[in-house]
Amino acid sequence: EIKKQFIDTQKILYVSQDYPLVQSHPAAAPAALALRCVYQQKPDAYQSAKDALFQMTSQLSEEKLVKLAKDMALDSEQFNACRQNKETANQVISSLKYGAELGINSTPTFFIGKLENGKLTDYEIVDGAKPFEHFKQVIDSKMSGK
Repeated sequence: EIKKQFIDTQKILYVSQDYPLVQSHPAAAPAALALRCVYQQKPDAYQSAKDALFQMTSQLSEEKLVKLAKDMALDSEQFNACRQNKETANQVISSLKYGAELGINSTPTFFIGKLENGKLTDYEIVDGAKPFEHFKQVIDSKMSGK
């Protein structure tokens, strides 16, 4: 609903960052790498790949990642090379460090605010999967400046 009412209508900008909680989800790091590699080849497939990975988190395996690449019609050699690339891993690590600096300790975590000169200002943090009405209230208050 957030996507439909706010993102698709370009009322808000949505930015997603990797934050794999590897202590509680050992499959999170390979999933984050796989998502980066999906995005590299096919940006439009990112969200559907993310949804698929979240549905299989407890059963994530190399075979499932290979199947994901096939389902997304990716070049499997390029996908596998990307997942082995140190630069891709460094991007995930950098995103994880950035999240830690911001004080994130759970996912999902949302920062809802204003973008001014490339920086997020006047923001509110929303932890967890809250009902749409909660997000709408926060977004509306930021858009109205109240």
